Amino acid sequence: RRLLSTSKGALRVGPDGVKMPRIGCGTAVFVDIGPNQKNHSDLHGFNMVKWALAAGYRLIDTAQMYYNEKVIGNALRDTFSKGELSREEIFVSTKVAHPNFPGSHERCPYVDDPGLSAYEGASKDIDGCLEDLGLEYVDSLLVHWPGQIGNTDAGLGKAKRAEIWAALEDAHKAGKARTIGVSNFELYHMDQLAES
Repeated sequence: RRLLSTSKGALRVGPDGVKMPRIGCGTAVFVDIGPNQKNHSDLHGFNMVKWALAAGYRLIDTAQMYYNEKVIGNALRDTFSKGELSREEIFVSTKVAHPNFPGSHERCPYVDDPGLSAYEGASKDIDGCLEDLGLEYVDSLLVHWPGQIGNTDAGLGKAKRAEIWAALEDAHKAGKARTIGVSNFELYHMDQLAES
């Protein structure tokens, strides 16, 4: 249980020393997000979160791309309203800015469209995630993917990552995220962010 907790055995992440459980409940398979996923109902997702929390999990990981933040938000609100756990006892992580996959995920055109502002798109998506989750803040907010897979325009990818990161920094400053970070990035992607 120590590995599941936000206190004993927790990792400290970010410059603010936010405590994150070492083990969490991933939620990617709660809904159909592509050809290799089995479609699950909202009730299934709601119950999975409730069961995970009852089993002692305190980290719930989701993403805009998973299309399940409303279901997770419903399960969290149910948990809070019944007094089973408080918001402070649960670490919620979500991710924005996943590249589009035609036919399965088409919510983030700003990731690779040179005519769209990645900062504005990511900022809007962050607010949408909070609204769907029914939370004032998330504990961890991540850039889901460094850019469009197979993108041959390195300059565009670098510029888009810098804009998306700026949106996360502003969300952190505004109290919408306790800590921010990246997912699926390679070292050179992180080096580029440090330069921007």
